[in-house]
Amino acid sequence: MRMRDRRDTKDVAKGRALSVDELRRLYRASDVQHWHDLFLILLGTGCRPGAARELRKEQIDFAAGLIDLNQPGREQTNKRRPVVRLPDTLRERFQGRADGVLVLWRGEVTTKNERLMRAARKRAGLDKAVNLYSLRSTCSQWLIMQGVSLHETAFQLGHKVAGYDVTYRYVKHSPDYLVNACAALEKLCQLVVCDTVARQADAERPAA
Repeated sequence: MRMRDRRDTKDVAKGRALSVDELRRLYRASDVQHWHDLFLILLGTGCRPGAARELRKEQIDFAAGLIDLNQPGREQTNKRRPVVRLPDTLRERFQGRADGVLVLWRGEVTTKNERLMRAARKRAGLDKAVNLYSLRSTCSQWLIMQGVSLHETAFQLGHKVAGYDVTYRYVKHSPDYLVNACAALEKLCQLVVCDTVARQADAERPAA
């Protein structure tokens, strides 16, 4: 039986936030599909790595523009998995996918991605304080920097908000539910993805 790499334990701790340039380097550090799928789910929702790995297409309501990060039948814990708005980047990436888990490696569900993360981190030239949780830390910081209210930021990240224990299940029906948070995270996704696409186009353009 394969022994667990002790480095994996360290890589599930909360990592530091990243700059936009560091995000771009980390995103480009691997060209495998499941790395980009996982990366964009994390960046587009601010969810924890476990929720991103387990996300199924059936949890996305494309008509309503919502993602329920908590699978049906899964009991909520203190690490709440909220319902969040669907950013356009994720809509475009996943709408045509087959039902089931979205982050797959050679057709199989992944249970951890720390080794891939370490390899990408090394290729990106980033320090060991960077891990998968760094994307959630980055989203938290980015939302505040973009002027999203603390209240809305808390809802986006699944933090407990006093006075909303009962009404939490209904607040998603509000027409302005998490619109600012979603717009801010979509902007962040575009800053990463569009830069990557532009670089690829430049690399493929024939020399004059």
